[in-house]
Amino acid sequence: MNNHWKSFWDKHVDKVSDDPFIQVGRTLNSEPMSNEMFQRYAARIIELLELESDHLVLDLCCGNGLLSTEVATHCSQVIGVDFSEKLIEGIGAREAKNIVGIVSDAMEIKFQPQSFHHIVMAAALQHFTEAQTIQLFKNMFLWLKPGGTILITDITDSGRIWNFYNSPEREDLYFEHTMNNKAILGTWFNRVWLEKLARHSGFSNAQALEQPNDYWFSHYRFDLLCRK
Repeated sequence: MNNHWKSFWDKHVDKVSDDPFIQVGRTLNSEPMSNEMFQRYAARIIELLELESDHLVLDLCCGNGLLSTEVATHCSQVIGVDFSEKLIEGIGAREAKNIVGIVSDAMEIKFQPQSFHHIVMAAALQHFTEAQTIQLFKNMFLWLKPGGTILITDITDSGRIWNFYNSPEREDLYFEHTMNNKAILGTWFNRVWLEKLARHSGFSNAQALEQPNDYWFSHYRFDLLCRK
């Protein structure tokens, strides 16, 4: 992850409230996501991963552990990785005892081959360049057990970029920020590109998934499920 995003999140954590949804950017028009919506969101992830009680899960870019906490109730242990020490500290305040938080950049962390049954990355892929994403997929394939899955959620869809930049003013912001290498939402991904990257990395199956229509950001985001 580049220095721009690390600086962005470090400053963000310092200036926002203690609301756990605001801390990790789960907001719309500065209003935090409702707990009801988040529970639906987490339940869908848990269902797609097909978790079992003895499974070990890696939550990359886990933030303050909101999702890790929900996943942990359905598996043996969750390892949460995030480069923000202040966000990782939030995991310790939660009731789940089977979560281990590690402060590290996702591009620098190392695990033994075949360590995890599943890997989840929620609303974070946009913070990586295409080159970093290629390396990240190769790493995740190495870390997964045979038959394991990765689920990447809330991927910014390059085919629907103008659904987000949906006015002349927002279009201007896009071009101005991109010119300065500080794109507002980071990297936008093509679905087919990611599916082909998954195949190139060794995954036997990869599928881009539409989000439920009532999700706040479903008009410009999608999910990706890959199986080793």
